[in-house]
Amino acid sequence: MKRSHLLFSLLYLALLFGIGVSSTNSSKKNYLCDQGDSLLLLQFIKHFEIHEADQFLCHGGYGMEEKLSWDESSDCCQWEGVTCDTSTGHVIGLDLYCNGLKGSIHRNSTLFQLQHLQKLNLAMNNFGFSPLPNEIGSLTHLTYLDLSYSRLSGSIPFEMSHLSKLVYLDLSFNFDGNVSRLLFLQNFTKLEVLFLSENSISSTIPGNISASLQDIDLSDNNIIGPIPDSISQLSELKSLDLHGNVDLVSSLPKFGWRSNHTLKILHLSETGIFGELSNSIGNFRSLNYFRLSKCRFFGVIHDSIGNLTHLKELSLDSNEFKGSVPFTISNLNQLTTLDLSSNHFEGEIPDAFSNLQEVTVLGLYGNNFTGCFPSSIVNLSLLEDLNLEGYSLIGSLPSVASGFQTLQTLSLSRNALIGKIPPWIFSSPFLTHLDLSQNQFMGQLPEISSKSLSFANLSHNRLDGQIPPTFFKLEELDLSFNLFSWSNDWRMPEVNISDLPIRDLRLSSCEIRKFPDFIRNLTSLESLDLSNNKLEGQIPNWFASVYWRNMYSLDLSQNHLIGGINQLWIPLLGYLDLHSNQLQGPLTVNICNSSQLQFLNLRCNKFNGTIPDCLGELYELSVLDLAMNNFNAISPTMF
Repeated sequence: MKRSHLLFSLLYLALLFGIGVSSTNSSKKNYLCDQGDSLLLLQFIKHFEIHEADQFLCHGGYGMEEKLSWDESSDCCQWEGVTCDTSTGHVIGLDLYCNGLKGSIHRNSTLFQLQHLQKLNLAMNNFGFSPLPNEIGSLTHLTYLDLSYSRLSGSIPFEMSHLSKLVYLDLSFNFDGNVSRLLFLQNFTKLEVLFLSENSISSTIPGNISASLQDIDLSDNNIIGPIPDSISQLSELKSLDLHGNVDLVSSLPKFGWRSNHTLKILHLSETGIFGELSNSIGNFRSLNYFRLSKCRFFGVIHDSIGNLTHLKELSLDSNEFKGSVPFTISNLNQLTTLDLSSNHFEGEIPDAFSNLQEVTVLGLYGNNFTGCFPSSIVNLSLLEDLNLEGYSLIGSLPSVASGFQTLQTLSLSRNALIGKIPPWIFSSPFLTHLDLSQNQFMGQLPEISSKSLSFANLSHNRLDGQIPPTFFKLEELDLSFNLFSWSNDWRMPEVNISDLPIRDLRLSSCEIRKFPDFIRNLTSLESLDLSNNKLEGQIPNWFASVYWRNMYSLDLSQNHLIGGINQLWIPLLGYLDLHSNQLQGPLTVNICNSSQLQFLNLRCNKFNGTIPDCLGELYELSVLDLAMNNFNAISPTMF
């Protein structure tokens, strides 16, 4: 009996002890996580300050993400960002992307003791521009490594070459140590994704690289030398981005020019790559983005470009291409961006745009196009920007436009377009910027119905008649060098002055004979130019009674104005040009009320008397021209 009681007591104590150990060790028997790895993780993380991550920077959203917090009493396999092997419990993945870590990764960091680690993502943290320790090479089981945008500095350690199992490597936007060689890449025989953009790499691209590569981004470095032939032999390559390496001098890789090639993105802009585009370029039928801006390409664009029917962007601007633009571009009906600007294309712009209904950006300027305005352009319903300035385009604009519903900028300056400006231009709902200057448009202006238009330059045309009042609801308006007449029997309709926000009004070199009375309503004006007209009589007295709260520049030069100018002294005026009129009388000290004057030109008038001494006290005044008047001698103490 005693013996059985003793056995029972021992069993009870054993059970009690067991329960106690289990409680003390937080149910260790039920944990998957390897306790050694758990301690290594805790030791690693305690060396960093942990801040709330910026959602806008990390995910393009707003607000802040919650701080990283690991519960030491719980299974580490349940911690945020931690992945464990389900059979061994070892930590095989650590993903702390954009978790607000701040501090340095030290060479003795316990991170490098996680020998089973296969995936490591520490991107979008702040490592204080510290170097990446050579010990990174000890994590030889890594297949995935992302340290991008993490404020690392120095050079990429050569010990990276020990990570021979890597499939994915992203070190973008970090190092500044002028990495001179990329030989460590030669050991990455399984690598499929390589992102090393913006790392100050001054190196050639090694010829012996992984045959498995699918995505390569070496953009915005200092890559030199030619592109190795091995790049063109990558049968699974989907994306090649080498843009921003101006010393990368090479011909275009030929990629075998196979029609079944997998390449979708080819971005070689702002490099020294040169040569002609082969007719075989049309075999890249999978290509989505083709960017060769600011390179050294020349020759013609072949009709085969029309075979690239999956293209979303074609950017060939700022090269030396010549010849005509092939009509086959009309086949590229998925294009959103077509930029052929700043080349030597010539002939007529092909009227081939009706089928390009996805285009939002169209760049054609800076070429030698001639002929008529391509009317099919106005059917592009998603186009946001159209710049055809500087050509010799002739003819008139289409009277009706079914597209242009999203157009924001229209620049057709420096052409030879004729006829009336069609009303649809001034009713485009999202148009903000309009430049039709230096053409031969004629006739009267239509009313503006667009609510968004804020800038219009219609100068150097043959426009005439009265200016519709809606034009003064713009912020900037240039109607100079036209044939506008003016009579003061025209009156501005009754409007709220606050509805006339115009800041810059230019009516230089028109046929205006009478000082426009409506200007007294434009109290938001900052700059007014009525120079080189035929204005007669005195400057209106109402000029002195208007509160010009922002007027900085006033140009009434080269007219036939007479009388005095006391009514012109505006407190914030910085630029006043009255030269070549018939203004007369003495200058009074009122001129010095405009204490901000920097430029004052009264040349070629009939002013007389003594020049006020206070002009010498205008400390901002840098240009003063009083020549060819009848002033007395300047006081030697004035300046």
